[in-house]
Amino acid sequence: MAGLNSHVFFCCHITFGAARGRVEIHLPLRSWRGFVAIRTPIRLALSFKVLWARPMIQGSKSWIDTHPYLYHYTAEAGFKGILESNALRATYFADLNDSREIHELQKPFAAALTSRLVPIVGELRRSSHQLNKKVSELGGNVGAAKQFADSWVNSLYRSTFSMEAKAETYCCVTSFCSHATDQPYEQENGLLSQWRGYGTNGGICLVFDARKLSAQLATERASYFYLHTDLRPVHYYIEGSPLTDEFGQLLQLSEDIMRSAIVGGRDFDPSKVFEPFVTTATTYKHRGFYEEREVRLIAMAATQATIDRIKHKEGFKEEPVKALFTLKRKGSDRHYIELFGKDFSPLPLERVIVGPSLDQDKRFEFAKGLVPKGVAVSKSATPFIG
Repeated sequence: MAGLNSHVFFCCHITFGAARGRVEIHLPLRSWRGFVAIRTPIRLALSFKVLWARPMIQGSKSWIDTHPYLYHYTAEAGFKGILESNALRATYFADLNDSREIHELQKPFAAALTSRLVPIVGELRRSSHQLNKKVSELGGNVGAAKQFADSWVNSLYRSTFSMEAKAETYCCVTSFCSHATDQPYEQENGLLSQWRGYGTNGGICLVFDARKLSAQLATERASYFYLHTDLRPVHYYIEGSPLTDEFGQLLQLSEDIMRSAIVGGRDFDPSKVFEPFVTTATTYKHRGFYEEREVRLIAMAATQATIDRIKHKEGFKEEPVKALFTLKRKGSDRHYIELFGKDFSPLPLERVIVGPSLDQDKRFEFAKGLVPKGVAVSKSATPFIG
């Protein structure tokens, strides 16, 4: 998408009380293309519609020095498919096995933002008798702040992760475990909780070089039309735990935007929220999954609908979109895209661990027959037989 103008056009309509305004904001290319709408009983309305924007591509590598290897557990058929196709599947987030996937951030985000907006609402209600009355009707400073915060957070989720948003981008995930902080035994033999997931049939773990996989992802995102890609450790939310840097940035930007909008200002840039919001939402998980020590690859692939909407823009250069595949699993459709493939360099596979099972020796020979030359294959010493 290189070669287009260096700015993108936003239309922003703001209504607050009796004040009405229209402002045109010009923003840098690497900005959010989406729609955000806030509706509250105090008639605060914000709408941002990006008519064109370059895809947001972002990645984090600072953690790689302490997480040099990524462990990907799969079944025998998945193992065979990965090696034969030189590809990894990234599953659409709503089809993963965590019912709160991507949405785990929603509640703590709204709560933290509410506390930041309370004093702003207090300032607002002191500005006029009419606004004081409206705030009182909403439950006072806290009640009004909560409605503002909920509206903002819900709008971000709707515009980025809803079924409507799915028409223009698929947020897909490939999961790995990082045993960097585990004992040497788990690093060599795999995690029992992961092996249990495969029962008597057993599982197989592919161990990848994290730095090389990150470089492979850079090639992938340069080859297709992505709005966002990332590879980073998951944060397991525990109430009272320190905020991640991205969450802190997200809160500060949201507070600044809401403050400006609430008091009738026009000087704010909603595009800056995209990166910290997507990065935080896609890597916050429930504490019940902590044992996995997950590192996840996020791939937000654009669709043909995205191209159709912007292809008439001056300087547009079309890039390939990822094909979306569907398979049946436990009676439900499961959607995914494939990352890498036979046109890419070989996956950076360091070694393979064959999980415990009754026929471990047989599956060990099966794995040895498939791995590339020089890749070590071992058997987990964990005495679990399903």
